[in-house]
Amino acid sequence: VKAGGQLIITSPYTWLEEYTPMDHWLGGYQLDGKRVTTLGTLRRVLSPDFHFALAKDLPFLIREHSRKFQWNVAEATVWFRK
Repeated sequence: VKAGGQLIITSPYTWLEEYTPMDHWLGGYQLDGKRVTTLGTLRRVLSPDFHFALAKDLPFLIREHSRKFQWNVAEATVWFRK
């Protein structure tokens, strides 16, 4: 991302070991008795090169079949390159 450019990340932060090994999770666990959040990890990792601008919930619906749906909420974050 060029200086002044935007980085937009969206995810429902579904941290499940069947998809992602736990040692690769950005959040959704406790470390030394403290809750680790994905947004907190993103802030820590991206802050040297990006300014955090915005976080917003983005609801979405997944239709599995005619009688089953999944209602989820992703979080979108907007970052500007320093």
